[in-house]
Amino acid sequence: MKLTLPAFLVLAASVSASAVANQQIEEEVIVTSTRTAIAIDQALAATSVITASDIERYQAKDLPELLRRLPGVEFDDNGGRGSLSAVRMRGTETDHVLFLVDGVRVSSASAGLTNMQHIPVEHIERIEVVRGPTSSLYGSDAIGGVIQIFTKRGRGAGKTLAPVITAEYGSHDYRSLSAAVMGETENSWYRISVGNEETNGIDRTVGSVGADTDKDGYRETNYSLVLGRQLAAGTTIEVGYVGSEGNTEFDSGSALDATDFQHDIAFLQLDAKLADNVQGKLYLGHSADDRKGFGSFAPEFITTRDMATAQLDYLVAEGNLLVLGLDYYLDKVDSTANFTEDERRNEAFFASYQGDYGLVSLQVGFRHDDNEAFGDKTTGDFALGVDLNPALQLSLSYGSAFKAPTFNDLYFPFTDFGIFGTFEGNPNLKPETAETMELMIKANTSGFSGYVAVYQTEVDNLIVSNATFTTVENIDKADILGADAGADFSIAGMEASLGLSYVDAKDGKTDDRLRRRSRSTATLDLSRRVGEVDVMLSWLAQGDRLDAAGVLSGYNLVDLRLAYNVSDEIKLGAEVENLFDNEYTLISDGFREFRTEGQ
Repeated sequence: MKLTLPAFLVLAASVSASAVANQQIEEEVIVTSTRTAIAIDQALAATSVITASDIERYQAKDLPELLRRLPGVEFDDNGGRGSLSAVRMRGTETDHVLFLVDGVRVSSASAGLTNMQHIPVEHIERIEVVRGPTSSLYGSDAIGGVIQIFTKRGRGAGKTLAPVITAEYGSHDYRSLSAAVMGETENSWYRISVGNEETNGIDRTVGSVGADTDKDGYRETNYSLVLGRQLAAGTTIEVGYVGSEGNTEFDSGSALDATDFQHDIAFLQLDAKLADNVQGKLYLGHSADDRKGFGSFAPEFITTRDMATAQLDYLVAEGNLLVLGLDYYLDKVDSTANFTEDERRNEAFFASYQGDYGLVSLQVGFRHDDNEAFGDKTTGDFALGVDLNPALQLSLSYGSAFKAPTFNDLYFPFTDFGIFGTFEGNPNLKPETAETMELMIKANTSGFSGYVAVYQTEVDNLIVSNATFTTVENIDKADILGADAGADFSIAGMEASLGLSYVDAKDGKTDDRLRRRSRSTATLDLSRRVGEVDVMLSWLAQGDRLDAAGVLSGYNLVDLRLAYNVSDEIKLGAEVENLFDNEYTLISDGFREFRTEGQ
């Protein structure tokens, strides 16, 4: 069954005491691909950056809306604002992508997924996306890639006090209001913000009956704080916090079906210049994920992660950088499910080398993890780049990666679910492992930048349910062959961004197609300023995908966004999503088909 989507309209107004639209620093650098700041064109991995101005142009309300525009990125969506959204990168599983917020791991230790739909967009300054295996830098989870979110700092505000107010209203009685104040002096900076978002939502499941025919609403309050100071030349300290709490409703047979949630992320970072060629970093982080259910599914899961990193960047010689580091994190679970084990520790050592030899560049990485639950795991990567000319680079890379079993996989207690059978965790599970080879070519000229990459990934020891669905085992494998490409350029007076992806993901044993992966995806964004009006037209096309209920048809979506610059301090925006009311379905799991909305 398909659903025709109504067009979605939202009006937004921003009022500030000064022109702060370009307050954030947007140099063409990336940190996530090497754990050091390098120019994007020096990265030997396929990378993308979403800047503050990009977020403003897209008028996005959540992370999935932003990330689905990128090559190699695909989403499952359980229907409506606030519902669970799971990302896949390059055909890997939804828990094979590492999410970081200001360097803090934010996935749930119990389920292994990241509740990205609750990370407030209004607090985001920058998003860096690295495709491919990066476990040699970050350890577990980074099989398909890494997505790192940097929150707004207040640097570049231009004055000691710069307030910003944003208000939105749209379909399904969607309303949002946020306020922030930020500023900087010669040696210090800060930002404080608070926001609220509510929507009556939609009926999330097709063919609902009884209590499930109601609309499923969403309510969220969010807040953030960042304080920073330069202590000396080359030495800074920052502390930050971002949090959200609220309630999201869903369909599962009861009128009370809902989840209360609270997410907290905090960090302290000291970046110190120890010598002319040595930079030291000390990082402390904390994340907490608290979810309490009501109605037909009413457990409570509280997972926390405390982490610490010490890193030393040693410039051995010009163009030759050695990075050494120690990682530590402690995961804890507190739940009404009474897990058989409720905490585990992970200690790691990592090292990497970046060498620039003129026409040839080299990046090598190594990491050894010692986990209290499953023991030792060693990963590594190697990348070689060759400059074919000043604007063209060819690179070849290899990387190994792994995904640690979750607390649910390992320690879920024996539970009788009645007619649905029983389930129990398996403490003998091994980590999932992967190896990837990639060939990439990148171009960067005054009017064009882009890349094309071809890759092959083999994943072993995949954790799936056993034949009787009573536990999970390392009994599956996957073979993935794919390619993606991205380009930014100008055409006919417009700025254009193009993304293309192809993924052939198969069961390594049966050769069957893996579920919920589209073989082909294309995106195109065209933007232009006409007088004081910014106009953006966006197109997303996705091929068919396989799910439990069969093959789900492909679809095309067209969005239109307008922004009128009333003055340097006031902007009005309007957005129509799914302009032509095209029908599409993202999930049909054999029991339910989830609705989607142009939101």
